[in-house]
Amino acid sequence: MGEVRMVNSVGERVAGMPYVIEDEEADRFILLGYAEGELSREYSEEEREALRATIQIVEASSVRRDD
Repeated sequence: MGEVRMVNSVGERVAGMPYVIEDEEADRFILLGYAEGELSREYSEEEREALRATIQIVEASSVRRDD
């Protein structure tokens, strides 16, 4: 089990709160920048890139309203 402090809210896990979760999930949250904590093992750059490839990034666009 790994201990993390969430930086971003993910599902039921709230930003700013500490959680003890399975190592694999804790490592994923840490590697993706969703949480802070210690990794349970070393990850190769290939593993890190493969994990990053599974996420979807949504960019905010500016909306102009003519009132």
